[in-house]
Amino acid sequence: MGYVGIHSSGFTDFLLKLELLRSIVDSGFEHPSESKVISISIFIITTR
Repeated sequence: MGYVGIHSSGFTDFLLKLELLRSIVDSGFEHPSESKVISISIFIITTR
């Protein structure tokens, strides 16, 4: 099996509201950076 890095994540993996996903894509972002993956993950975990 190969190793899959954190950069293979997409914004859709976070199950964000459609409006937010559209805004992210419209702003030109395609894939979150490593720091965004960590930050968004922490935010989602702590707000549920």
